Amino acid sequence: MEAKSSHLVFVETRYTNLKTLHYALDAGYRVSYIGSRRYSDSYDGPEFRALQSRLQNLIWVDNSAEREDVRSALATITQQHQIDAVICFFEIAINACAQAADDLDLPFTHAEAVAICRDKLRCRAFLHEQGIPTLPWYELRERGEIYRAVEEIGLPLIVKPRRGAVSKFIDIIENEKDLQLFQVQHAQPSANDTGIDAEVLSHGFLAERYLSGKMYSVELIANGRELRCITVTEKIVWNTSSFVELGAIIPANTSADKFREISSYAINCVAAINLGRGIFHVEVIDTGNEIVLIEINPRIIGGNGRKMIISSYAFNLDQAIIDAYLGNDFGDIPQQPVKTTVGHHIAPLEAGKPAVRKNAALTIDAVSYTHLRAHE
Repeated sequence: MEAKSSHLVFVETRYTNLKTLHYALDAGYRVSYIGSRRYSDSYDGPEFRALQSRLQNLIWVDNSAEREDVRSALATITQQHQIDAVICFFEIAINACAQAADDLDLPFTHAEAVAICRDKLRCRAFLHEQGIPTLPWYELRERGEIYRAVEEIGLPLIVKPRRGAVSKFIDIIENEKDLQLFQVQHAQPSANDTGIDAEVLSHGFLAERYLSGKMYSVELIANGRELRCITVTEKIVWNTSSFVELGAIIPANTSADKFREISSYAINCVAAINLGRGIFHVEVIDTGNEIVLIEINPRIIGGNGRKMIISSYAFNLDQAIIDAYLGNDFGDIPQQPVKTTVGHHIAPLEAGKPAVRKNAALTIDAVSYTHLRAHE
């Protein structure tokens, strides 16, 4: 089968990554889409609707984070067309997508590996068994167990959802006052929750040792045979809280040796879990003494990351992503950037208050607040 005649099924996305679907259509691939109205506010505007007439199938399900819903939609498509690859960029839906694809023997990232990555506690335990250095952790079955976590781990520590998203519901505990406050707080979905908060909160919490250091992410891509590093991203974080990201630098402003150390550690973690094919976003921290895993995300980098990678390395990232999920050999992935790209997020003036976007559906370019500077 010729590559460009392959049939790709995209399962849910975020607006900033809709461009890959757009590229696939323009490149001549046959494309179907499975989405849920629960999560479609970020992309279901005029631009997405203009693409709908070009799709082989468009199926709306009740909840794309539910295995049965995704499996039913995929099964419906397979009755009409062969599916050559499934692609999912939305972390809330990716576990259900992997399970559904596995049920139907469709090519996608390995379901068991996705399940491990989506559960931070399972991921820590698995890597520990494989002999890969990771953080000490403690499973919190209820908030009152926080003192036992302190006995096991010590202070400071961080409490986070086992299956988190967008750095929400995170507490840093440094002293007795923080411990007492943590016990009386109760995490609740936001008033306008579309289901993401509820999904995150339904899987419990874990406590980990809190480390200070420089934060990076490593962008990896794999076709099932070959696992390669695209780049290392340096995170720009708020000085009051390292979990508020204000921007990023691609590639990271670090030495070649440090770049290799960070990327090699991330590759070892992903290889141990055996994710198979796909694109992966691995977050790590450099404490000054060692590189330590924060989390493995079996998805593309969020925010402006896709656009920044393309700007820095001047290669066809969308085609590389499609080749990865199809299991094709990769073309050239540049090792050296043509420029450094610095992205800045627009943040609220007051901490803790979300920025509000008044337009329901911006264009792809309008979403990106990326500023470029030449690398000299």
